[in-house]
Amino acid sequence: TDGTELTVNESSTASSREWQYATTPGGPYSSFTPTETVGTYTPNFASAGTYYVVCVSSYSAHSIDITSNEVQIIVNPVGLSIATGTISDSPFAVTASASASVNVPYTITGTFNAGNVFTAYLSDASGSFASPIAIGTLASTADGNIPASIPAGTPSGTAYRIRVESDNPTFTGADNGADLEVILLTNSIAPVASQTITVGTDGTELTVNESSTASSREWQYATTPGGPYSSFTPTETVGTYTPNFAIAGTYYVVCVSSYSAHTIDITSNEVQINVNPVGLSIATGTISGSPFAVTASESASVSVPYTIAGTFNAGNVFTAYLSDASGNFASSIPIGTLASTADGTITANIPAGTPSGNAYRIRVESDNPVVVGIDNGEDLTITLVSSTEILSTNNTLNLYPNPSNGNVYIDNTGEYYNFEVYNAIGQMVFAIESYESKVLLDLNGLKEGLYIVNCISPTDVKVIKFILK
Repeated sequence: TDGTELTVNESSTASSREWQYATTPGGPYSSFTPTETVGTYTPNFASAGTYYVVCVSSYSAHSIDITSNEVQIIVNPVGLSIATGTISDSPFAVTASASASVNVPYTITGTFNAGNVFTAYLSDASGSFASPIAIGTLASTADGNIPASIPAGTPSGTAYRIRVESDNPTFTGADNGADLEVILLTNSIAPVASQTITVGTDGTELTVNESSTASSREWQYATTPGGPYSSFTPTETVGTYTPNFAIAGTYYVVCVSSYSAHTIDITSNEVQINVNPVGLSIATGTISGSPFAVTASESASVSVPYTIAGTFNAGNVFTAYLSDASGNFASSIPIGTLASTADGTITANIPAGTPSGNAYRIRVESDNPVVVGIDNGEDLTITLVSSTEILSTNNTLNLYPNPSNGNVYIDNTGEYYNFEVYNAIGQMVFAIESYESKVLLDLNGLKEGLYIVNCISPTDVKVIKFILK
């Protein structure tokens, strides 16, 4: 039987064209017999199956062939049909972790073979079944109802469809005939950055953002990441919450948004609130040496200054912590310690293999008493590089050996005459002026680690990174 006529639209009239088909998306494509070469084509296939039809427009003056988008043509066997019935309960609400149940009724005509399985498929949000998602199955040869689930995380949309297909024989049924709505319910609280406050003082106001206004909500807290969460006293139920705690400690605040019509509760992301005792504080000072370069096996040294207010107990240890690449301390990494009760500087190391990023932060914490300090206040850059990475495309410089035990040579066939060597925290540790074609950098006596040499000419600077071991 004939399908709906297809028409090709060309930005400029082609010198010739040909309609072709494939049995898999993307081809390879075959010609029809007889060939179809006019501006329209009416689908008609002699064998059941799924076909993908395109039009290839040729422009001989430019030696260019253009293949159009595909149109999927489903050809069912004669005498069989599957009609997907009316779908109830739209709109369907899902979350990032919770699916939505849906009952998919269908009716058939013709005979389906023993062992046949009917599968319900969900379209995309525009009703297209080009990449359908299987949402439920039923082993049967008769009319029935397929218990199915719209997957968690399905994007919101108002034009979804569902259809039923069989596998013995293979048959694609008509869809349910009416648009279905899926609502992806989400909530989040902002700002997401951890806060450090003092007992009894207000922090920065938190606001919950809901994809759809909740029927109710409640702010809750925990003392360990991931809960269990407890209610505030009195309960906090509006769209904002200002952190304020009576006891020092670390708290994790969330907002639980409830949607009674869908019997769904959504718990937001956590925001960490560090509550310090009254009269105590730690301020992390300015961090020098950014950007820091690390490799898979070499760390980078960093000095972490800090100042305190209040009295810290004997035996106290200050620890420097590195945030993640976005400045979040939820899973911070200890990078150095100092046993002290006074202002000081912690000698620390950014770990080998730390991912590249330009928004790292460092902060200092104490353990007696427990106080979480304020971070350094400025973003830090860390670059994860290969031990032999050269940061320029220049081909007139060659550094060897790399790694080196102390003597480093540079073959210089360009105009570079000044060579400055820096350690991983940005301190210049060696410099030489040389016009030789082979330059020796005598770095014996320097510590093992990652170094950078700036090769300076009258017109530019090239950078090479290398390892001393």
